Amino acid sequence: MDTLSTLILNERFWLPANTTWKDFARLEQEENIKLTKSSDLLYAFPLAGVVYLIRVLFERYIAKPIGRSLGIRDRYARKTTTDRETIPTNVKQTYKQQHVASSSSSSSSRGRYTPVGPLVKFSESCWRLVFYLSVFIYGVVILQNVSV
Repeated sequence: MDTLSTLILNERFWLPANTTWKDFARLEQEENIKLTKSSDLLYAFPLAGVVYLIRVLFERYIAKPIGRSLGIRDRYARKTTTDRETIPTNVKQTYKQQHVASSSSSSSSRGRYTPVGPLVKFSESCWRLVFYLSVFIYGVVILQNVSV
């Protein structure tokens, strides 16, 4: 583990010519400055889980009911067309049409995706609005408390 740490944290790669990692430790002790540590990255994983849980709960219990109250539907309206001229009269024509349709649809549907309903798009957009607005407000509040 130590060899991996020395390879990743190589002083010649990360730091200027006359600086070492010991200079940062001295700076932290003498000038009472708290520096970040690599163990601080471990906070990102539980925090990401909490943010994801908040997102799921927000979309399910707040955004979707708001969208439904605004009249947004869950799914797309399917357009069906029935063409009387294309209905085959015998079994061979039916087999040929199904075989051609299945072979052409398998190659053309590879790049396609499942359509997402308007309500799902609305709830994701609401989440983005709330998330970015709250992060922006948090940043403004933090910057107001910082002395220059």
